[in-house]
Amino acid sequence: MNKNTILLILLSTVAICCAIFVVNKKYLMHKKYTISQIDYYNLTKNELIALKKAVKNGDANAAMKISNYYTFVLNDTKNDLIWLKKAAELGNKNAKEVLPETLKMVGKKLEDIPSPNLD
Repeated sequence: MNKNTILLILLSTVAICCAIFVVNKKYLMHKKYTISQIDYYNLTKNELIALKKAVKNGDANAAMKISNYYTFVLNDTKNDLIWLKKAAELGNKNAKEVLPETLKMVGKKLEDIPSPNLD
């Protein structure tokens, strides 16, 4: 083997190792983000009860927190839509923007979404 062939093999090996490192780093960063996202939106039973009380008193942000809980922690589209609709009705700006597109994505109409159980 001549020097150019050895150099080419060495550079190829380094390039492959760098690519593997970058892919693994992105994967690990994504996993870390997903775990922290679940932790961020998770609610205890008592927190959920307190948020429902706040929604009864007209707190749009509390309804949005419950919607996020069903979306990011439980992956429950049905309940997510129920609470997203309530948050929009109470005036949460983000909910008002996201609700129409979410309904379109899941093929539902606003009138198909029931009111939440506040008990």
